Amino acid sequence: MATPCGFLSVRKPAGVTSTQCVRVVRSLFDTKQVGHGGTLDPMATGVLIMALGRATRVLPHLTTGKEYRGVIRFGVTTDTDDITGWGDQGSAGLRAPPIALRCSLLTRLLLVCGSEILTKRAAPWLTPALVDATLQRFVGNIDQMPPRISAIKRNGVRLYHLTRANKARKA
Repeated sequence: MATPCGFLSVRKPAGVTSTQCVRVVRSLFDTKQVGHGGTLDPMATGVLIMALGRATRVLPHLTTGKEYRGVIRFGVTTDTDDITGWGDQGSAGLRAPPIALRCSLLTRLLLVCGSEILTKRAAPWLTPALVDATLQRFVGNIDQMPPRISAIKRNGVRLYHLTRANKARKA
């Protein structure tokens, strides 16, 4: 049987790593030669471009960046800076659909998906004009400090592994 060769567009669900997607595709196509065009964060959903067989040689030449879209929940802080809320109780995960909020409703925010919330406060100062003005500062290329829960590697280890290991040691 010939080794499959080509590209797949895989819709990655939240909670699944890019590596886990590769393992599933390897199993489905019974081949070890599978790769992807760039890691998506484990809690991100999105399109993961995958290559099989000789098509994997093209992957290093795919230089298009990623684009993330999401819902911002103002007034809430978790111990992980994201919706997973890793803490003593572990990950709450995404148990509810994102809440679409209008700026006029952003003055008070309620519990988000059962995550461990460290702070919750009113934000009466938050206006649509302030949100628009602030968002303009994030248009274009910017330097950004990565969050503690990130797929970026430090000394060969993903930051989210380091953060979760530190939480486990403290428990």
